[in-house]
Amino acid sequence: MSGIRLAYIALGVVAVLTVVVCVAALLRDDAPDAPAQRESALVGARPTAPTLLVIGDSFAGGTGDPQITAYPELLGSALGYHAVVDAQGGTGFLNDGNNFKAPGKPKTQRAIDRLDHDADTFLVDNIVVDLGRNDLGSDPSAVKPYVVSYFSKLREIWPTQKLAIVVPTYVTTKVEDTVVAMRSLFYEIAGKYQAIVVDPVTRGWYRDQPLGPLLWNDHVHFSQKGNDFYAAKIAKSMLAQGFTPFKEDR
Repeated sequence: MSGIRLAYIALGVVAVLTVVVCVAALLRDDAPDAPAQRESALVGARPTAPTLLVIGDSFAGGTGDPQITAYPELLGSALGYHAVVDAQGGTGFLNDGNNFKAPGKPKTQRAIDRLDHDADTFLVDNIVVDLGRNDLGSDPSAVKPYVVSYFSKLREIWPTQKLAIVVPTYVTTKVEDTVVAMRSLFYEIAGKYQAIVVDPVTRGWYRDQPLGPLLWNDHVHFSQKGNDFYAAKIAKSMLAQGFTPFKEDR
């Protein structure tokens, strides 16, 4: 069994914890097929800081460990943005996450099927899309049309918002062929839709350092140190490629 397949199974397991914690701790619809949202930007007054919508899987949603702050909140703080999250474990562009069955696991949705809910829920200034890990076990040719459709719809909803696309990979120095294919596709998408690519693979984020301290106890997801590391790396890449940090006047 490949490393990608093992990691995919682990993501499915953590999806249960992620969604359960989201139900208890996050503002979201009670319907079982509604996306897990960290908070609604339409509730109350709009914050002064720009809103950053992070769309992802369990890497963005967190493991459910209350001792760990997931990276979107840290990324928002690093940029001075108000971070909101649409994250469902086990999901991606192609994968809806429902192939993994467990008692109490809510129904999850492909990312494209959550975009309308995101548009109705959040006032969005900036977007980070961190998806595709759960599609790495599939043939890239089968995934591509779903990726293309996703970003086409996203840009119909938010045509001018700044967009960053993160190349999907696990915390490993090994680069699978499917990762390379996804990375190439993301650069094509970025050129078409005026987006930037945050590229852990090309930049070698996981080379030349011990990876154990970055990992949670499932050896797939981030520990707190890993979340801190990941948020800082994404923020640095976004700032270097044209995103502007926000500092509120005092």
